[in-house]
Amino acid sequence: MNTEHQDTLPSLSNTPVDTTAWEGTLNEMRTVLVSVLMKKGLDCDTADEFCAEQVIAIAQFMGGRQLYLPRGKKLMNALRDASIWQDFDGCNVNELVSKYNLSHTTIYEILRRQRDLQNKKRQKDLFCNTG
Repeated sequence: MNTEHQDTLPSLSNTPVDTTAWEGTLNEMRTVLVSVLMKKGLDCDTADEFCAEQVIAIAQFMGGRQLYLPRGKKLMNALRDASIWQDFDGCNVNELVSKYNLSHTTIYEILRRQRDLQNKKRQKDLFCNTG
């Protein structure tokens, strides 16, 4: 772990500032990540060290922002749609229909939305609109 952040999360409760609004969230993220990595076979100490580093990186990058994290069906559909886009090679719609058990129309709708998302990432807005 980066030495400048090595003990940040473990020592949050010893910090002289009021961290009650965010300390729980960071520790909950860390706990979830440690649990997932331990299920994948990592030992507790390695998983904990890795997750502390990742949570700090996320907090530094995303800190101060309002953040919506989808869950349930919305999350699963978003992951499925990204997977469909990744699997798409330009001429394998029939394969995608079979693989994901969706209709041709649904696959084409997903590909259109994913293409629009990719274009937004690559192209700058000529009118500087943020929405």
